[in-house]
Amino acid sequence: MAMGKAIVHCKDTPGFIVNRVFVPYLLSCIRLLDEEVATRADIDLAIKLGLAYPMGPLELLDYLGIDTIYNICKEWREAYPDMPEFQIPPLLERMISEGRFGKKIGKGFYDYKD
Repeated sequence: MAMGKAIVHCKDTPGFIVNRVFVPYLLSCIRLLDEEVATRADIDLAIKLGLAYPMGPLELLDYLGIDTIYNICKEWREAYPDMPEFQIPPLLERMISEGRFGKKIGKGFYDYKD
């Protein structure tokens, strides 16, 4: 802890600990939007307020790169085909096919063009 870091132990597995929890959480939020459970703004606001996160999950996906998350999911889906939490939501597939990769290109879940 002298450097402000903590050591955790985990077996060698795709995503290790944090991403194995975090990526399915993001995919769940995409599914909520795709199922029209709530709007993107309401999903982001609910998570920001309810979990005290600095940014909503869909906003964060735009920032991280939708294509980046998609490629991670593709690899995990191949490695773990029977694990439903790694299945790619239809909305994510559509966004990739439409070239909506997030903030870096100006359009993802939100529109960033001026």
